Amino acid sequence: TSDLLSKDVELNLLDAAVSSGKLELSQDQQLMLQNEVNQGMCCLQCDDQENLVRIVALVALQIKRDNGDMFVQVGSWSKGAGMRAACQLPATKRRRGELPHQAVC
Repeated sequence: TSDLLSKDVELNLLDAAVSSGKLELSQDQQLMLQNEVNQGMCCLQCDDQENLVRIVALVALQIKRDNGDMFVQVGSWSKGAGMRAACQLPATKRRRGELPHQAVC
């Protein structure tokens, strides 16, 4: 994790990007992003052009049967939006410092 900035530095980068107008977020969006950083669910860094970049580490499972059939999520459903197609492997976010096997247990 030596390439990651401290949470305080990341939150200062976020505040600076919003204050300077480089990043437009509603108050709710900014609060959600701050919470993700504080919980270790994402990291914030600046790229070569000094744009703020959100980094999320994921762990995806590839579960196959002997015959080649694979377990995948083909969609999701929510009360407000109904059915939404989304073919993807089952996955979860890793927290800062969390190893892949810890994220799926």
